[in-house]
This record gives sequence, C-alpha cells and structure tokens, in this order.
Amino acid sequence: MKNKNIGVFFAVCALAGSVVGVSAASASGRYGGADGKSINYDWHTGWNIQGDYTQATATNRADSKAYMKRTYARSGTEGSYSQWVSSGRHSISVKDFGPYKTDLYDARFYWDYD
Repeated sequence: MKNKNIGVFFAVCALAGSVVGVSAASASGRYGGADGKSINYDWHTGWNIQGDYTQATATNRADSKAYMKRTYARSGTEGSYSQWVSSGRHSISVKDFGPYKTDLYDARFYWDYD
C-alpha cells in the first residue's frame, strides 16, 4: 500500500510541475484617441482544454472621450479580429485559440472616429 501511495504522489508532482511550467504573457496600458491614451487595452495568454489562447480587450476610459474600437488576437500561426464597435459600446474582446505550447502570440488594438 505504501508503494502505491508513493507512486501516486510522484504522478501528482509530475502533473503539477507540467502545469506550473506553462508560461504566460500579458500587457495592459492605454492607446488611441486624439490624445493617444483614451482607450484601455489588456491582453493575456493562457491555456485550457481547447489549447493555448490569446485574449485581447479594449475598453472606454471613464475620463476620456469614447471612440470606435477593434481588437486582434493571435495564438499560433493565424489570428482573429473582433468586429468594429461604436464608441457607445464600453468594451470589445476577442479570444483566439491555437495549438498547445505555442510561443506564437500577438495582440493588436485599433481605434477610429464614428
């Protein structure tokens, strides 16, 4: 019985080590508008049962004029664009799934007047 418990312990440690070993990247800041900082952006990478992903979000700032927004996220070789949303919509997000253990990721943010 003791040997079985030790085997289970090592299996759990190996699984936890592989999960902890997954690296993630992220960034946030401001962009866009007449002053160059009217919209908040945020992006991060992660993984789940579907594979690695990159998620990008653009959000109106309460202390700035609102603008149209669009986001792009890429995990793997190809990416996904969100639709353009009007200045009246508070935020827009897009999540792009790619293969497991990819180091190819990107996020871009766009704005325009409406």
